[in-house]
Amino acid sequence: MNSYCVTFNTGFYGSWLVYFISQHRGFAPCRYTYRYNHFNSDNKIVSETPIHLQLEGHEWVYEQRKEHVPEWTFYDDQDQEIDLHDYVMLHHEYEKFCYKATPHWHWDHMQDTFYRNTILAESRYIHIIFKENPKMIQDRLTKFSWDWVGSNNVKEYVDQCNMQAKTLSRLTDGLVIDLGRLLGKNEEDALDEYWKLLHYIEAPGLNNWQAHLEEVY
Repeated sequence: MNSYCVTFNTGFYGSWLVYFISQHRGFAPCRYTYRYNHFNSDNKIVSETPIHLQLEGHEWVYEQRKEHVPEWTFYDDQDQEIDLHDYVMLHHEYEKFCYKATPHWHWDHMQDTFYRNTILAESRYIHIIFKENPKMIQDRLTKFSWDWVGSNNVKEYVDQCNMQAKTLSRLTDGLVIDLGRLLGKNEEDALDEYWKLLHYIEAPGLNNWQAHLEEVY
C-alpha cells in the first residue's frame, strides 16, 4: 500500500488537496464536513457558504505535538492515540491512501525529527506552496483568518510558508505542489501542475478534474 502525507499552512487548501487526490483511482475514498468558521475560531462564523473542509478518516493526530492544534479541529473518534502504521493500515483494502498529519504545518515537521521520520517510514510527502497567483491566498487569509493581524502582514506570512515548504521538501525528498498554478486561471499552467501531481502519485487523471478545481471556490 502506498500512502501520501500532505503538509500545509492555515488557509492553504490542504484538506481540499487531500480530498482531491483521494478521488483518483486506487485511493481510499475521503468524506468530509463543510466548515463555515474563521480558520482560528470555531465560534466565529464568517461565511454563508463553505470555506474549508473537515476531513473524516484522513487526518492522523500526532499526540506529541497535539497541543499545537486547537481542540475544535478534532472529531471525538480522532482524539485517541494510534500508531501511524496502524492508522494507514485501517485502509489496507485500498491500493493507496492520502491523508494529513496533525499538526499539518511545515514548521512542526521540520522541528521534530521523530515526527518527520515517522511519516517517512510510512508515506511520501506532498508540500503546498503559493508561488504563482499569491494574491489568491493572501485575499483568502485576510478575509477568513488574518483580520486580526492585518492584510499588510499576509504577504510576509505566505512568503515564509513557501520557504518552509521548500526547506521541508529537501529534508523529505517530497513533492512541492504550487496550488497557485493548479487553481489559477491559466489552463496550461494548471494542467502542467496536475500532470506533475499525477506522476508523483502514480495515478491516471480524472476526466472531470477541472470540475473539482472549480468546486474549491
